[in-house]
Amino acid sequence: MKKRLLSIITALALCLSLCPIGAFAADGSDPTTPLPKEKIAEITGVDFTLSYKADMGHKIYSAEPVDVQQENLIFKTAEGDFAAPTDEEIHVDIDKKWYVGRNPGSSASSVSAPKDVGSYTLRVTVTVTAPDPDPTPDTSSTLESRLASGKHEAELVFDIKQKEVAPTLRTGIKKPYDGTSAYEPEGDSPFDLQASGICPNDYDLVSFIGTFSFDSSKVGARTLLGMNINITGDAKGNYTLKSGSAEVPAEITKASAPVSSASPTLTVRNRRAHIYRYALEELLPALPSGQEYGTITPAIQIVEVFANAFFSGSNKPQDEGKINIDITKNELTLEISEANHDGRNRVAKIILLIESENFNDFSLTLQVYSDDKTGITITGLEPVSPPYDGTPLLGYAGMPQYSQTEGTAGTEMPKYEASELDHSYEGIHGTDYGPTEEPPTEPGDYTVTLSIPEADGDFTGSWTSQFTITKAIVTVTAMERKIKVDDPVPDLSRPVLDVDYTVTGLAEGDELKFPPTMKYATVADSISDGEFEILIDGAMVPDMDHYNPAIKYVSGKLIVTSLSDKDENPFSDVSEYAWYVTAVKYVYNEGLMKGTTNTLFSPTSNITRGMMVTILYRMEGEPKVWSTNPFTDVDEDEYYYDAIRWANSEHIVQGYGNGRFGPNDALTREQLAIIFYNYSRYNAVNVNKAASLDRFVDAKYTSPAGYRALQWACAEKLIQGTGSTTLSPNAKALRAQVAVILMRYRTNVAPPPAKPEETPPEV
Repeated sequence: MKKRLLSIITALALCLSLCPIGAFAADGSDPTTPLPKEKIAEITGVDFTLSYKADMGHKIYSAEPVDVQQENLIFKTAEGDFAAPTDEEIHVDIDKKWYVGRNPGSSASSVSAPKDVGSYTLRVTVTVTAPDPDPTPDTSSTLESRLASGKHEAELVFDIKQKEVAPTLRTGIKKPYDGTSAYEPEGDSPFDLQASGICPNDYDLVSFIGTFSFDSSKVGARTLLGMNINITGDAKGNYTLKSGSAEVPAEITKASAPVSSASPTLTVRNRRAHIYRYALEELLPALPSGQEYGTITPAIQIVEVFANAFFSGSNKPQDEGKINIDITKNELTLEISEANHDGRNRVAKIILLIESENFNDFSLTLQVYSDDKTGITITGLEPVSPPYDGTPLLGYAGMPQYSQTEGTAGTEMPKYEASELDHSYEGIHGTDYGPTEEPPTEPGDYTVTLSIPEADGDFTGSWTSQFTITKAIVTVTAMERKIKVDDPVPDLSRPVLDVDYTVTGLAEGDELKFPPTMKYATVADSISDGEFEILIDGAMVPDMDHYNPAIKYVSGKLIVTSLSDKDENPFSDVSEYAWYVTAVKYVYNEGLMKGTTNTLFSPTSNITRGMMVTILYRMEGEPKVWSTNPFTDVDEDEYYYDAIRWANSEHIVQGYGNGRFGPNDALTREQLAIIFYNYSRYNAVNVNKAASLDRFVDAKYTSPAGYRALQWACAEKLIQGTGSTTLSPNAKALRAQVAVILMRYRTNVAPPPAKPEETPPEV
C-alpha cells in the first residue's frame, strides 16, 4: 500500500506530553482515543507546533532521565485530542530529538534525555507515514499537494524541579562518654538516606552535613540533635531541604576504662604507727579536662603484703604482715602499726575494683612503699589543654600546694615552685612521645607528672594529669580602616598583612599557605562620612597537622570621617593601620608622651628609665619636689631630674643600690611592671589581683618584687605574654608598648578624675 509523508498543520497540532498516556488534555477531552486513518486524509497545510498541558510541563527529580517516547504523542485537532494512531498502516516516528538546557551555563545540546534539575527545551523531528485513503488521481486536491514534506521540527519547554527531602538520622547511634554533648560522626554517615527521601541512584552522589549534639553529656538514653543541616555532593542541586534540623533517640555509653601510665604509689613512713587516709579521687587515673567519673563504687579485690614488710593492724592478709584497710566512696584508709625498714621499700600491693557512672569497670593497682621520707600530696594544679603554638607547652597551671596524711601535722611542708619540681611527659592515646622531662610541642594527648625532686631527703610525692595540645585555630581579621572624606578608598584586590588584615593563632615563623581575599560588602566611596563592611575569606592554614583547617574570619570596616585636628596623627612613622596607632594618639593628645622629634614617635625604640618616670610625673601634674637627689648619675640639668627625685621619694622607683639610677638605661618589662605596681599603690589603687604565671617558663627569672608586680600587671591585662609560655621579663620595653599600657591603665585600671564642669558666671 502506498505510503505518504504526513504533514500536520497549525490547525492540527501534534502534542508531545510528558504526562502518562491516560492523562486528560487541557480542554478536558480524553486523548486516549487513537487518531483514525480517515482524519489523516482531512489534514491540510505544511507546518505544525508542539503544545502541552499547562500542569504537565513540570517533573519532580527522580534520578531517572525524563524522556519523550512515541506513546507520549497526542494529536490535537479541532474535534479533540487523540492519542497516536494504532492502525498498523500508519507510522509515527520520532526520528531525532535533542535537549537544550535553559539554565545559565547549560546551553549545550544533547541527545540524551536529561535527569538533573533544570529548565529544558526539547527539539524534536517527527515523521508520520500513512497510506493514501483516496488513490484516485485528483488534480485539484491530491494527497501530495496537501502533505508537502513528511518531516517536521517542533519544540517543547519543560522543567525538572528539585525533590524535597527531610533529613532523617539513623537509629541506634551511640557514642562513648567523653564529658561533652558534642557528636562527631566517624565512619558511616549518621543520616538514613533512604528514609530521608534520597533517590537510590544518588546514594553515592549526595550526603548531608551538619552539626550534632546530644541533649546531655551524661551516660544513658539521650536524644541526638542535628542542626544546620545542608546537602552536599555532586547531586546536591537536585534536592531541597524540607527542614534544616533532625533528631533521633540515641545513647551515650560508658567510656573505656581510663588508662594510667603508672600505678599510684602510697608512701608510709618507716617505723611510724599511723592511720593514713587518701582521697580516692587523687588515686584514680587523671581524666581529660571536662570529664568526670560520676558516682564511684569502689571495692577491695586483692591485698598482698610482701614478706619483707611488717604491719600491725586488725586484719591479717598474710602471716608476714598485718594491715587494716577500709574504703568508702571517697576515701581509702590504711591503719599501720609499724613498717620496720631503712630507706625505700615496696611493702604491699592493693588492687581495687572501681565501678563508676561514666566508665567501664576497671582495676586500680596501688603500690605501697615505706620510706624514710614523708609522703606528700600535691594539689593546687590543674591540667591545661592549650592550642599548638610551636613552643613547648607545660600542660598545667596553678601553684602547687602540699599536704600530708593525717597524723603528721606540724611537719613543715615543702616550698617548691612548680618549675622546681621534677617533670615527666609521656604520650597517650596513640601519641608517640617520651617519657621525657621536656614538655611536648606537637598536637596530641599527653600525661604530665610533677614530683618532689628525688634529691629531697624529707619528702616524696607526685601529681599526674592528662592534657591535650589541640590543633591551633587561626583567626584572620579584616583590619579597621580609617580615611578622611575625599581620600582614596583603599584597594583590597591584593590584601597586605598587617595593613589590610591580621592573623592570630600561627606559630612564630609560620605563614598562611594562601592569603585571604577581601572585598567591600557594598560599593565603598569617600564622598561623605560613613562606614562600609569589609568581608574576608579564602585563606588556607600552613598545614593540617598543626592547624584546624576551619579558619575563623572576622569582618572589618572602612570608616570615612571628617577628622578633627585632635584626631590627626602628627607622626610620620606611625601608620594609621598600626596596632598601636590609637594608643599613640591618646598619649600624645593627653600630653603623656611626646615624639622623639616633631614628626617622629619612634615606636620600636626602647624607652629609658628616665623617660618612664617622667611620664608618671606628668600624669601627677608635676608636683613640687622637696627631697634631695640620692643618685650620682642623675644630673640636675636633665629633663628627668625632678621626676626621678619625686618617684624615689614616693617609693615608686629605686636605684640599683650603689647610688646609681641608670636614667638612660633601657627599661625592661619587669621594671615596667614594678613601676606601675608601685605607682598604683602610691595612688591607693587596688593591687590585690594576681594572675598565675606558672604557664610562663621564664617567669622564674624574675625578682620576687618583679614576680608579684607581673602577676598584678597580667591580671589587669596591662602586660601579656610574648607567647603562650613566655613572658620575656628581661626584654626591653618599647615606646609603642608603653603607649598601649598607659592607655589601658588610664582607661581601665585607674581612670583620671573627671574634670568639673565650668559654672557660667552669674549675670
